[in-house]
Amino acid sequence: MSQITLNTIQGIPPYTIFVCESTMNNCIMVLSGVTNVPPSVTFTIPSGLTSSPSVIIKIVDDSGCVFYSSYSCITPTPTPTPSITPSITPSITPTITPTPTNYTPNPTPTVTSTITPTPSITPTNILLYYQGPIYVLIESENISDEVGQWAVDNSSTFYGFTNGSSLSDDQNEFEQQMNTYMNFSGWTKISNQTQYPVASFYTFFDQGLGYTNPLLDSFGNKKVDNTFQTISIPLSTVSYKAWYTILVDSTIYNGYKTTEIGVGLDIPNQFNVFSPDQVVTSKTFTYTGENYTKSTYYVYTTYPNEVLYLDNSKYTIYFKGISTEQ
Repeated sequence: MSQITLNTIQGIPPYTIFVCESTMNNCIMVLSGVTNVPPSVTFTIPSGLTSSPSVIIKIVDDSGCVFYSSYSCITPTPTPTPSITPSITPSITPTITPTPTNYTPNPTPTVTSTITPTPSITPTNILLYYQGPIYVLIESENISDEVGQWAVDNSSTFYGFTNGSSLSDDQNEFEQQMNTYMNFSGWTKISNQTQYPVASFYTFFDQGLGYTNPLLDSFGNKKVDNTFQTISIPLSTVSYKAWYTILVDSTIYNGYKTTEIGVGLDIPNQFNVFSPDQVVTSKTFTYTGENYTKSTYYVYTTYPNEVLYLDNSKYTIYFKGISTEQ
């Protein structure tokens, strides 16, 4: 793989184009001031990345929006996805009442009720975006008042997991609760490049094909049909304990839902398995707002398992689909 041609780019020209490692740890600028797409623009992969089986193309438009696409040596046709940067409005102070269940992470962390926050890392209420689309909402303990107030202001009876609130078993109410929760104005995207206020992207193209092995994902884990690959939440993405909610577009996995999810701490190839709340996973909801892709989603959350109220300031956290059913 030596050259890549872009036929279209979303956003507002001029564009600055970077080529990044698939892990997003290293990004190299290859073009700036690009205005002629379409018809097309062609550039050479930087020498330090030519041996990579896949790369991520990062495009920044004139308004600061960031688009990402994955390229392998086999598939050079991108579909960039725009980033979204909302804002935050704080208010009430509710209470956390999680329900513990038995679960032993591997490696085994020390889970305590003592919180040692690192306030210097901001923001701490996070949305990570994965192409598919797969969204990860990270509701950290320090934003419980904001999440609760958002629910009150929008007439929702789900006040957030950090407030000990559960989603309704009634389908209509579940739809309204999840739409309100997904539209929470405080979800903020995090960047590996500090100059750009956008999310860390770990894009998953060609779910049936690994970058280096058809059976493996980019972390070297065996793929399972009709569920998501390994998702990485980098160390200190948030500086507090948090509940993690994974939203998966039901259409991209042939209508299958994930019944078991692996959780790993610091090591991407060692997972302990948990079954998400069956009341929540038994339903889907259709997103009708304007902030994200309008589709029907499955919801997988670590709540209310107290051991899965995870402290990202101590561990890089990995999630992976383990088993599915239709």
